[in-house]
Amino acid sequence: MSQPVFMGLGKQAFRFYMLFQHHSRVDEDPSLERSWVPGAVGSYIKQHSRSVYARLGKEIALAGLDCRTERKKNQIISPASYNAIFQRLDSEIKASNGDIKHLYVMLGVPICYPRMVWAEVIMESKMIAPVKYMAQKGIAFKGLVNDFDGSVELLDDLNDHWCAMHHKRERNWFMGELVKFAARHGVRVTILSGDVHLCAISRFKSKIHTHTIKTHEGANKEVLTNAEHDPRLIFNVISSAMINAPPPDGMATLLNKRSKVHHFDKTTDEDVVEMFATEVTGGARTNKLFMNKRNYSDLIPVKNLQRLKGGLARYQQFQEGDLIYPGVSDKLQKVDKENIDIRDASHVGYALTDDSIVASLHVEIDRKNTQSNTKDYEVLIPKIDGPQELGVFPDGMKKN
Repeated sequence: MSQPVFMGLGKQAFRFYMLFQHHSRVDEDPSLERSWVPGAVGSYIKQHSRSVYARLGKEIALAGLDCRTERKKNQIISPASYNAIFQRLDSEIKASNGDIKHLYVMLGVPICYPRMVWAEVIMESKMIAPVKYMAQKGIAFKGLVNDFDGSVELLDDLNDHWCAMHHKRERNWFMGELVKFAARHGVRVTILSGDVHLCAISRFKSKIHTHTIKTHEGANKEVLTNAEHDPRLIFNVISSAMINAPPPDGMATLLNKRSKVHHFDKTTDEDVVEMFATEVTGGARTNKLFMNKRNYSDLIPVKNLQRLKGGLARYQQFQEGDLIYPGVSDKLQKVDKENIDIRDASHVGYALTDDSIVASLHVEIDRKNTQSNTKDYEVLIPKIDGPQELGVFPDGMKKN
């Protein structure tokens, strides 16, 4: 990557990144635009990384992280750039005097996603050298390896993920910092991602004790019914570009089978939300976690829905404060708080309040129909009721 040809490619890539994604020039002075959060200079792209911060109205802030300029095989963002980003976020939240209730963090690739480390190990091992040789010579497995270094093409995509083995330590530290940030400021953090050509919603949350004793029952019920007190609750909304063809059913099935509850640390778990029990055509689905169809997403505060025609119609059967299960927008179900299963961490409802965010996934019903009608799925993202105590210091929060 340090060869002049690739350095030149990186230079031009940064130029067009600035032009088409930021409508700006490389030589623009970052101090002239308040939205810039300049970071360190990249190792291969000799430019300062350009993350952005923006205010989306009174109660929502957005941080878009530059995950490309400083990227290396074992690094996504440098420590110096992380420091600049968190310092900016701290100052903006404090300056808002409590007005900001939600922070959206944009990451190009999902950070809470099924692990494929086993595939990385296989593709990097010497065991498949004969297969790679045949692919390079065009004897078999055409397209398996790339033309530059002979490595497996899919490996480059896997290395791109936050959950890749080379990025795991950085990823865990970053998520830990986001949890501490949410607790310190009482601001709900939500991560927005794409790239994987399908849709899903994953989450971090406080751990549920499955082997309950009396001392755990109260803690479990608090987690399951009062998400407003859980700063560890961070949703990762995953929705990919509409022009991208979705992956085959086999890939979605593999992701579904690879998804399980991961224990981030002693107090935090991560999983994928069961959103898709119903097919876009109305039938039942076996894969409730991933929908491999074209889609788009939006996030709308509940208080703003009253301005949209029919926006609040689906909530007329509920009262403020009711807990609503994630799922199909036109078949929302209320949680029965009195008969809740305190050991079931997969089915959790979230509060319907004016300060909640409705995160929707609009999934195409029939790709051959030019009307592009969608089936809508949603989850309510609650605010946090002020700064919270984390209690036990999470293991995953130790910096590199």
